[in-house]
Amino acid sequence: MKKPFPWDKSLLNEPPNPSGELEPLKTMEKPMTPSTLYQKGKLYAFDGEAFVELEPSDERKLPVTEEAVNAVKAVRKVAHKAIGLRPELSLCASAMLLAAAELPDIAQRVKALGQKIYGS
Repeated sequence: MKKPFPWDKSLLNEPPNPSGELEPLKTMEKPMTPSTLYQKGKLYAFDGEAFVELEPSDERKLPVTEEAVNAVKAVRKVAHKAIGLRPELSLCASAMLLAAAELPDIAQRVKALGQKIYGS
């Protein structure tokens, strides 16, 4: 059996209105047009009442292996002991990436990891 929804009055045995006529649509204060509602290239989220524009984030998300995450956590632990403060994971990961970029054999290391992960 289909569960009733709170907004589905007919399933709750309530008439739409006492006269049985259809109710007119409720309009908003300002009519919305596609150009005012959404803009191409913008990000929106529903806040419970309406869609609101979100500020773009400068953070990047990079999927990494569990082994790489553990390496970042290990470097973070060593850095915590060395400097007395616990740095953010993103700072440790950034430092590691910048250091790895200077390795002369980084291309071979990338190839080896790819072969290990994808089995080629």
